[in-house]
Amino acid sequence: MVNELNVGDRRYGNIIDGDPDTPLLTATLMRTERGVSFSMTFNHEETPQYRRWFTSDGLFFSEDAEDTKPVGPPSELMFSDSHGDIALLGCRAANWHSNFHTGYGTIHASAAVVGAQSTAYAKITGLRSEISGLRSWIGTTSVRDAFEYNEETNKAKQTVVLEAADSISIPESGLLLKPDYFFSKKNDTVNIRDVLYLINRTEQEEPWHVHQGAQLAVRDLLAISRWRAETAIPAFVCRPDDLLHDRHGEPTDRPRWHKAIYSGAPAPMEETTKIEHLIGWDELGQEGMVKWIKLREEFSRAIDPAVSSIYLKQSIVEVQLTQIAIGLEALGYLIAMRDDGKTESQANSLNFRDRLLRIAKDVPDVLPFVNEVWAQKMATAYNSLKHVNRPTQGIPMVANCWREGTLLFRAWIAAELGLDHEKIKSRLARDRHSHLLVEASRV
Repeated sequence: MVNELNVGDRRYGNIIDGDPDTPLLTATLMRTERGVSFSMTFNHEETPQYRRWFTSDGLFFSEDAEDTKPVGPPSELMFSDSHGDIALLGCRAANWHSNFHTGYGTIHASAAVVGAQSTAYAKITGLRSEISGLRSWIGTTSVRDAFEYNEETNKAKQTVVLEAADSISIPESGLLLKPDYFFSKKNDTVNIRDVLYLINRTEQEEPWHVHQGAQLAVRDLLAISRWRAETAIPAFVCRPDDLLHDRHGEPTDRPRWHKAIYSGAPAPMEETTKIEHLIGWDELGQEGMVKWIKLREEFSRAIDPAVSSIYLKQSIVEVQLTQIAIGLEALGYLIAMRDDGKTESQANSLNFRDRLLRIAKDVPDVLPFVNEVWAQKMATAYNSLKHVNRPTQGIPMVANCWREGTLLFRAWIAAELGLDHEKIKSRLARDRHSHLLVEASRV
C-alpha cells in the first residue's frame, strides 16, 4: 500500500504532537465522506495529558489544580505508520467517553496533507484546486485521440496521446490555470482523467483560506455564468521548505506538491453540457479575467450575497429572493456612487425600486420584462419579506421575482465585462430561468 488516504480507508499508527515528553499514542486514522479523523484510547493514570484533549472536568484534574493549560488537542498533529506520514491540521475534539480508568475519544481534522514531513503545512505558498466546469469552459484538454479503420484488414485502431496542454497565467493575480492528466492501468482496465487545476501562489506563507479566497473569484464567475453551484476543491499544496530533489539527491528550486484532503470540501459537481454559459472564456480571456477579479473586489458587497444565494441548500424561495435582493440593493447603491457621482448619503436615499432601475439603465432592452411596473413589483415582494407590517405575497410572485432578479444581476455582470448586449439578450432568452414559474394545480 502506498501512502494514500481514500474514502473508506482505515490506517493504524502513531500520533505525534511534537512534545518529547508526551508518551507514544497509537490511533486509528480514518477517512469518510465527512472528512478525516482518528480515534484513540488512553489510560487516565498513565497518560493524564490526553484527557485534557477532551475535558477540563475537575474530577480528572484534582491532582493538578494549578494546571492552566487550555483544553483541547494541539491544532496540528502528525500521523505516522509503515506507509508514511500525514499532517493533520485544524484538529478538534469530538465525542468521547470514559470509565474513570480508560478513555476513548475521536479527533477531527479540518485538513490532511499526505506525505508531509511536518505540521508546518498549516501555512502554504501554493494551493492547487479543481473547479467544476473550469476545463470545459476554457476548452483545454491534455487528451487527444484518433480513430482509424482499415477496410482491407477490417481492423480498427484507436490512438490516444496524453500531453499536458500549455498553462495559462492570469496577470496580476497569482493565479495559474494548469492542465494535467492522470493515467492508470490495472489488469484489463485503463483509466484516463483529463483535468485543469487552478493554482494560487504567494511569496509569503499564508493560511489555506487566503489561497482559497483568491480561487473563489474564478469559481464565482463560473457560478454566475451558468447560475449553478460550482465547486472548488483543494487537491495539492506546497511549501518553500519542501523541495523536489534531483537524481543526485540535491534539492531543486521546484516545490514538492502533496495531496491535500480538505474536510470542508463539498462533493464535486458533475459536469454537464446542458446548461449554456452566459459568459464565454473566448470573449473574456486572461485580461477579462483580471477585469472580473477587480470588479468582484470593488463590488463585493453586492456580488457576495447574490452568489451566496446559489449555495443555499434546501432553502425556501423567500430566502433566495432576500439574498439576491440584498445584492441588487447594494449594486444599485454602488453604481450610483461610481458612475453617477453621488455621495454616500445621496446613494443611500435611493429606494430599492430606484436602484433596480439604475442597474437596468446599464443594460437597456436586454431584459424585456424590466420596466417601472416590474421594479415596483420587485420592491413590493422584497419589502413584504423585510417588514412584518407589509402584506405577504404569493409564492409564484416571490419565485418569479427571484428568477428575474438573478437575470438582471447576471446581465449587468456580463455587460460590465464587455459582452455585447445583443449576445447577452439572446443567451438569457434561452436561459432556463427565463421561463415563467407558475403554481402547480392542486388535485
